[in-house]
Amino acid sequence: MGEEMRTLPCRSCKKPLVQRSRWRRKRYCGPWHRVKYTVSKIVELVMEAGAA
Repeated sequence: MGEEMRTLPCRSCKKPLVQRSRWRRKRYCGPWHRVKYTVSKIVELVMEAGAA
């Protein structure tokens, strides 16, 4: 029977990613998108803490 492939958007660029495994989700297109997202969240936290 045909199995539907689930997709989730990349957290960085919102490009749809096919989820191959049920147990381990793919959240980023590649390693640089993971770095970009992590650095942007850290900068956002620092800026928010500095404004308070």
